[in-house]
Amino acid sequence: MSPVKFSLTKPGDDREDNVEFDDDDLVGELREVVDATPDLTFEGALREGIKHVVAKRRPGGGQQ
Repeated sequence: MSPVKFSLTKPGDDREDNVEFDDDDLVGELREVVDATPDLTFEGALREGIKHVVAKRRPGGGQQ
């Protein structure tokens, strides 16, 4: 399977983070979940995952 590539940008910010994610098993599982969930898009799944990490890992927030 090809790696999944992410490019994170924010309007008004010159920084751009590019990540190539090549964990075939995890990417395959994510695709299966998205395919099996009619109201979930790949973008929505990634957004949900990022929100989870931010909520749990933010300094002074949830678990570290």
